[in-house]
Amino acid sequence: MRLRICALDEISRFIGTATHVISIIDPEDVEFLPKMSLKKANHLVLPCHDVVSVREAMVRKARMPRSSCVAPTKAMVKLALEFGRQLPADHFILIHCHQGISRSTAIALALLCERQPEIRETDVLQQVLALRREASPNRLIVAYADQLLGRRGRMNRAVSALYGKI
Repeated sequence: MRLRICALDEISRFIGTATHVISIIDPEDVEFLPKMSLKKANHLVLPCHDVVSVREAMVRKARMPRSSCVAPTKAMVKLALEFGRQLPADHFILIHCHQGISRSTAIALALLCERQPEIRETDVLQQVLALRREASPNRLIVAYADQLLGRRGRMNRAVSALYGKI
């Protein structure tokens, strides 16, 4: 599986080459996604905001009662893993969020960890950093992926160590 990570404004570079896309986008921005010539089954849209805890989402909602804040969920991460599981090795998946830094890199980390169970999480994180130098994976998404993949906190620790270096 070839994988690329990008921001929303970089998608046009990959239209026509990516066979599958995961869009992790603010729910209010879903309608602004660029049109891609993909079968619906080849494009997974995960509408959520870039928050690192359910508590943060609740605080945002309390501060701005007329707006909504949707935290990533374990079900969303499970959908992304299932989507990635069905991809043949020769397919090209594009994963993007608004900035290509947090949500998309966390999903990329999850997919790569699942595809490479024998590789240490810190080494898989280095692969993500090689794909997207400014990666700063969303901790809530990583925590859900860690649970779903049975990594016993190792994904969380790898990302925490990265945050300690930033």
